[in-house]
Amino acid sequence: MKNRQIDFRELIDSLPQSVFEMDLEGNLTFANRHAGETFGFTGEDIEKGIDIFRVLDSGSRDRVEENILRAVNGLKPNGNEYKARRKDGSSLFVHVYAAPIRRDGNVVGFRGIIADITAKGGSGTELQEAIYRVNVEKARLEGIIDAMGDGISIVDRDFKVLYQNNAHRDIVGPHVGEYCYEAYHKLPAVCDDCPMEKVFRTSKVHRIERSVAADRGLKHVQMSASPLKDAAGNIVGGIGVARDITEKRRMEEELIQSRKLESLGVLAGGIAHDFNNLLTAIRGNIALSMMASAQGKKEGQRLLEAEKACLLAQNLTQQLLTFSKGGAPVRSAASIRDLIDESAVFALRGSDVRCEFSFPADLWPADVDAGQISQVVNNLILNADQAMPDGGSIRIEGENFTAAPGNSLLLKEGKYVKVSISDHGIGIPPENLDKIFDPYFTTKPKGSGLGLTTVYSIINRHGGNIVVESEPGKGTTFRFYLPASGKQAAPESRTDETVFRGVGKILVMDDEQIILDVIGEMLTKLGYRVSVVRDGDEASRLYLRALETGEPYDAVILDLTVPGGTGGVEVVRRLREADPGVAAIVSSGYSNDPVLSNHAHYGFRGRVRKPFTIQELSREIHLVMRRG
Repeated sequence: MKNRQIDFRELIDSLPQSVFEMDLEGNLTFANRHAGETFGFTGEDIEKGIDIFRVLDSGSRDRVEENILRAVNGLKPNGNEYKARRKDGSSLFVHVYAAPIRRDGNVVGFRGIIADITAKGGSGTELQEAIYRVNVEKARLEGIIDAMGDGISIVDRDFKVLYQNNAHRDIVGPHVGEYCYEAYHKLPAVCDDCPMEKVFRTSKVHRIERSVAADRGLKHVQMSASPLKDAAGNIVGGIGVARDITEKRRMEEELIQSRKLESLGVLAGGIAHDFNNLLTAIRGNIALSMMASAQGKKEGQRLLEAEKACLLAQNLTQQLLTFSKGGAPVRSAASIRDLIDESAVFALRGSDVRCEFSFPADLWPADVDAGQISQVVNNLILNADQAMPDGGSIRIEGENFTAAPGNSLLLKEGKYVKVSISDHGIGIPPENLDKIFDPYFTTKPKGSGLGLTTVYSIINRHGGNIVVESEPGKGTTFRFYLPASGKQAAPESRTDETVFRGVGKILVMDDEQIILDVIGEMLTKLGYRVSVVRDGDEASRLYLRALETGEPYDAVILDLTVPGGTGGVEVVRRLREADPGVAAIVSSGYSNDPVLSNHAHYGFRGRVRKPFTIQELSREIHLVMRRG
C-alpha cells in the first residue's frame, strides 16, 4: 500500500500541469513538482507552508475569496482565470480547474489543476492582461448585480433564461435554462400579455404586476422587461427586472383599510353620540321610576328588563364608537389572561366548543381599555365557534413579544403582549383573506360585517396590530399584539351599586333639553340644588356671577360637545382662570374621546360617560367634591 502511495506521488509529480490542494484559508496543503517549478518555489518552501493569496494579484485575490464563498454556498464561480506572481516577482496568467473537498457534506478545501495560459511574447502578454482585466471587471459587475435588492435576469430571443442574480432567484426561484413563460407564468407558450414578448415586438420597456407562488403564500411581484441590443442595434435578448412588492402592497392595503374606517367613523361617531344621549335619558328615567315607584313586583321586573335592554343598546353604540374619528381607548394596566378568560367563557355559553389556554406565569400586563379588548376577544371567539359547527377546541395562547426597529408587523419598537386564537374549523378562502376586516364584508347569512372591522379598529387604536393565517379545511389563527404596560395590573373591581347622596349647588350644561331634565331630577333626588343651561357661554356667565355674589357652585357638569356653541373644554378653561379650584366633571356621548381618556390634562376633576346610571353619577360627584 505504501509503495502504491509512493508511485501515486511520483505520477502526480511527473504531470505537466500544476496540481494542488488547499484549505478554506488559502494555505497550500499539497503541491506537485510542476507547481513548484511554475511558481519558482522549492520543496522546502512548500513544506514550510505557502499562502495561495501571496502569489495572486490583488484583483485575483478578491475574486478567489469570493469564489471560495460561492463554492461553499453551492454557486458557480465568477470566472477561473487569475493573474499570479512567481517567486522572482514576474507575472503569469493561470486558469484554475478546482473542485471542492467535502467531509461529512461540508466543504473543507479544494483540489485541482493550475494551467499556465501566459502567451509568449509581448503582444500575447498584453492580450492576456486585457483579458484578465475584462474578467476582473466582469466579476466585479456580477458581484454588484448579485448584491442588488431587485432581481435581474437575461433571456435570449427564444425566451430561454440565460442568467439570474441572487435576488431574482430568491423572488421567483432558480430557472436558468428554462423558458421564461413556463418558469414565471406557468404557461405552455408565450402569451400576448408577456412583457418580454412585447419588448421583442415593440422595442419598448413594458411592466406588469403578478402574484407568484412562494413558500409562505403568494408574493406580489412587479416585473419589467427591456430590450438587450448588440452593437448594430439588433435585439438579441431581453433584460428582466423583478421587484418583490409584497410588503409595499400590504402597507397600501393597511392604508386603504384605515381610510375606510375613517369614513365610517365620521358617520358612526355622530350616530353613537346622539344614541348615547337618548339612552342617558331612558336609563335615567327608568332609574328615577324605580326609586320613586310603589309598583308591585311585576312592574318592577319590567323596569329591570327595560334597563337590561338599554345595556344591550349601549353595547351597540360602543361598537359604533370604535370607528369614531379621533377617538382613543380609556386605557390602564390590565391582565390579558383575566380579560380573555372571562370573555371566552361568556362567549361560549351553551356551545359544544371549549377553550384551551396557555399563558406564561410572567406574562406582562397590557396597556388597554379592558372593555374594548373584551369586545375583541368576544368577536374572535364567536367567529371561531361558528367555524366549528360540529364542536372542537379553540387554542388561546399568550406570550411576551419585543418588536425590533423596522419590523414587518409595522409595530413601533418596544414591548407587546401577543395573543393567538386558533380554531380547527372550515378556514377562510384565500380570495377572502384580504377582505375580512372590511366594513360590512361578511359571508354569514345573518352577519352584520362589523365584527372583525371592530376588532381591527380597536387593536389599531391601541397602537397594536392583528394578522390572520388560514387554510381552508384546517382552521384559522388570529394573532394580535397589544402594547405592554410598565405598571402592575389593577385588581378587578366590581360595579358599585351604592347611591351617594349629598348637599350643595351643582350647575349642569348640556345642549339636549331631555338630558338636562333627567340629570336635573336625578341630582335633586340625590339632595343637590341644581341649575341647568344649554349653552357654554351661559354656563360661564352663571358660574362667574355666583362666584362674585359669594354663593359659588360646589360642582359643575359640562357636556363636552355643543354643536355650533361653546363646549366643555373651553368653558372649564374660562372657569379655571377665575376659580382654579373649580370642581368640573366632563360628560360626553363620545365615550372614546381623548378628553375622557385624560380629563385631568384638560382641567377636569372627573368624568362620566353617557349613558350613565344614577349610581355612577352620584359616585363621581361624591369623589370630586370630596377631593375639593
